[in-house]
Amino acid sequence: DAFLEMGIDTSNTIYIATANSTQGIPDYLLNRFDVIFVDEYEDEDKVAIAERYMVPQILEMYGIGEDEITFDHDALVFVVKNYCSDSGARMLKENIKMLVRSVINTWDETQHREKTTITIAYVQSALESFINENDPAFLFARNKDKFRSDVRTEIRKTLDSLAVQGLPPREKETNL
Repeated sequence: DAFLEMGIDTSNTIYIATANSTQGIPDYLLNRFDVIFVDEYEDEDKVAIAERYMVPQILEMYGIGEDEITFDHDALVFVVKNYCSDSGARMLKENIKMLVRSVINTWDETQHREKTTITIAYVQSALESFINENDPAFLFARNKDKFRSDVRTEIRKTLDSLAVQGLPPREKETNL
């Protein structure tokens, strides 16, 4: 190891790497791996992850009791279907954080910390202004149920490819 300035026997080592896409990995390196492709989360999976793990974790992070802010199941489904264009759960977590911060800001403005339930209407009022209506990823996320499974897969691959390329939203629109 160059950092430790000593030899380390790695002959019995298994290396595990993760990536959202294999597109940026050179072929000579990719050929040395057994690649396991994992399907993206279904919407129901994301909602379950949010309810079981994300919401409690985020509330704890902000020092808020689970009885002070609650999320309607339908509100979480709405967030997943309308505000999460990624195949994972990162955007979902960021959106939940934004909703919690929105409640905290309201508490600070009113100097009153009352129990709040996050509803679909609250989600719309808190998140809609942050959405770029022309972003292809959001357009796809909001309309993906209209496509066959194989078409959804191809669109997702294209969107992932554009994300890896790091194109700005305007160029993404023209490259699709």
